[in-house]
Amino acid sequence: MTRPGERELGREPTSEEQEPPVYEHGVNSVPEITEALQVEEIDVDLYKSLTLWKPSRARGVFGGQVIAQAVAASNKTVREGMLLHSLHSYFLLAGDETRPIIYQVSRVRDGGSYVTRSVNAMQKGRSIFTIILSYQRPEPREPAFAIPPPSLDADGQFLMESITGSHATGNHSAKSPTFRAIPGPAQCPLNEERYQDLLRRGHADANLRKILEGWISDRKASPVEIRDALPGMYDKNGIPTPGNQQAFWMRTRRPMDGGLEAQKVALAYASDFYLLSTVLKALNLSRGVKMMASLDHSMWFYQPFEVHDWLLFTTYY
Repeated sequence: MTRPGERELGREPTSEEQEPPVYEHGVNSVPEITEALQVEEIDVDLYKSLTLWKPSRARGVFGGQVIAQAVAASNKTVREGMLLHSLHSYFLLAGDETRPIIYQVSRVRDGGSYVTRSVNAMQKGRSIFTIILSYQRPEPREPAFAIPPPSLDADGQFLMESITGSHATGNHSAKSPTFRAIPGPAQCPLNEERYQDLLRRGHADANLRKILEGWISDRKASPVEIRDALPGMYDKNGIPTPGNQQAFWMRTRRPMDGGLEAQKVALAYASDFYLLSTVLKALNLSRGVKMMASLDHSMWFYQPFEVHDWLLFTTYY
């Protein structure tokens, strides 16, 4: 017999007895990036997210987190010594931050030199994201950079190749590259400082103030620190100036443990910031666009790095 309020051992609770499930969404909005990237194994080649984050004014889960968690799930199925060198992904539906994302890994190929995985991210029985990843056994004389890294000038500023140079045409011999000087991270403002300055000057109406406060909250709580690197990207009112190039200094607020492959997972997370805004800037559509969405996302990895070190993130259109 059972007393009132109890149920028999071994019997599933009825719908009246069950408490609604609680899913930790938004927990990753702290400077600890490892929490945002973790996935839990629930069966062979099947994983689920532990936390999800929906940015202010976003339609769904932050895309960088979905990419990173899919990479983390894939990494768990790859033998030691194989390193991720590229990924290609597509966003299909907005993710719901109130329920876990299920990541189903398919072991497409396990070769001697290359390994291929695909991951299907699902919610409510539907695919919301898909990705294919390629791993390779390290080889000598691998390329170090797709585009030459910035160099320092006599004043200690970084010289970054402009999009108007040779890489803009796809023909590296078309013309001599031009360079733009950008200050180091210590001389660049945090994203949230730009928004805070707009609020202090009192030019924002009630609606814009609410938007800016949401962005400031997102940036302060983010595990990734971002600084505006390229001078003149925004006017005094915070509106993007015309142009087809943006640059930001980025790093995680805390070191990332787990070796090089963990660094790549964290970089995948950070890589989804400020991509679409470059397109709006180039097309002079910074005002009046109500919704944006990216459909595909690809990355190539060339050499070891630390995500807690400052990385220069440049976008072109």
